[in-house]
Amino acid sequence: MIPPFQTDGLLPPGDYEVSFAELCQSFLVQGAFGNGVQGTWDRAWRELLVGNLEVLVRQLWTIGIRDIYAD
Repeated sequence: MIPPFQTDGLLPPGDYEVSFAELCQSFLVQGAFGNGVQGTWDRAWRELLVGNLEVLVRQLWTIGIRDIYAD
């Protein structure tokens, strides 16, 4: 689960494990108002970015790259 933004407009520090489907349904893509239409929020663009990220990550997984932060 992704927590809400803090008063400074940032997410709290930390790692948030979510699936791509969960990310697409989160306020980070859908917008804080749920419909992605408020102000300059571009839900369609954000959905495209997450979709492209998923393609890239799945390609990396296919060749055996799983955790870039592993020591």
